[in-house]
Amino acid sequence: MTKYTCVMCNDEHYNWGNNPSPLFDSGKCCDKCDILFVIPSRLMGHKDICEQLHFMDEIKDDLPSDVLEHQEKVYDNLFGENQQWNNTPYSSERLEELYDEWIDEKAEELKEITLSQKEVYDTLCKALDNAVENEYFEAAAKIHKRMKELVN
Repeated sequence: MTKYTCVMCNDEHYNWGNNPSPLFDSGKCCDKCDILFVIPSRLMGHKDICEQLHFMDEIKDDLPSDVLEHQEKVYDNLFGENQQWNNTPYSSERLEELYDEWIDEKAEELKEITLSQKEVYDTLCKALDNAVENEYFEAAAKIHKRMKELVN
């Protein structure tokens, strides 16, 4: 067996290691990172660690505490203050690209949805109530203006 350092959690291990693709192009990952990150990313079709971590953030309420702890360890290793690995795809530019892709995808989905005027008005009423309740008065004013436009 050989000794290697996991490219994700930075722990040293003694075995053959696992292929971290598609999250990383080189290096090896430990069994735990393989099970928690790499295999799910392959199944979900995620192309890099950013997409996988974003997906895990969305479902973190459903994940066990030991998985969340290891996720935090990987996140700290890759993106924390003492980051050793400088080739992170988790740059602000990459985040903006992923966000823009997501927005474009959602915009296409929304084009297919048609809402009645009453459904739009009811939704705006709920949004107005939430804005006032949370003291987002600027947002409440804009929502109220949109409601008036819709009625007229």
